[in-house]
Amino acid sequence: MLVEVLGRVTKRHRYPVTPPPDPVAWLTGSRTRSSFVATLGGRVVGQVSRAVAEGDLALEVWTCALGCTPAELAVVKRLFVDPEAGGLGAGRLLLQAVVADAHALGLTPVLDVDAASERARRMYELAGFRLVGELELTWAGLDGSLAVACYAGPPPPGSPAPAAG
Repeated sequence: MLVEVLGRVTKRHRYPVTPPPDPVAWLTGSRTRSSFVATLGGRVVGQVSRAVAEGDLALEVWTCALGCTPAELAVVKRLFVDPEAGGLGAGRLLLQAVVADAHALGLTPVLDVDAASERARRMYELAGFRLVGELELTWAGLDGSLAVACYAGPPPPGSPAPAAG
C-alpha cells in the first residue's frame, strides 16, 4: 500500500527526486530504526522514518553545526503523504511522532530537504526545525546535483531553545 502512495507522491511532488528502482528497499532503508504510518479512514496515507546518522551525506553539516557526534542524532527520513490526503495534517502528525521518538531516545532530530521545496521547508520550520547549513549532493540516477537545506529539530519540551546561530 505504501508503494502505491509513494508512486503518487513521486508523480505529483517529485519526491524522491530520483524514483527508487526498488521502492520497498527504499522505504525500509538499511539505516532505518523506526517508522510511523498515518492512516485515514483505515487507508494508509503516509510514512516517516527515523534513521541513524552514520553514513548520511549531510552528517558533517549536522555534527559541525550542532557540535555533537553522529550517535546523538536521529535522521528524519522518508516523510511523505498521499497527495489525495494533503492538507489534513497527516504530515504534521507524522513529523511530531518521529520527533517525539527521537527525543524519547535522547537524540536530536535532523533532516535534509530539497532546498527548492518551499512547502516542505515551511512545514519543518513551523514545527521548530532550524536551518543549520546547506549542501550540494550528487548520487547515482541524479542528473547533476541537488541543493539541500540541512535542519536541526526542536529541542525536547521544556528544554531551552538553542541559541540563534
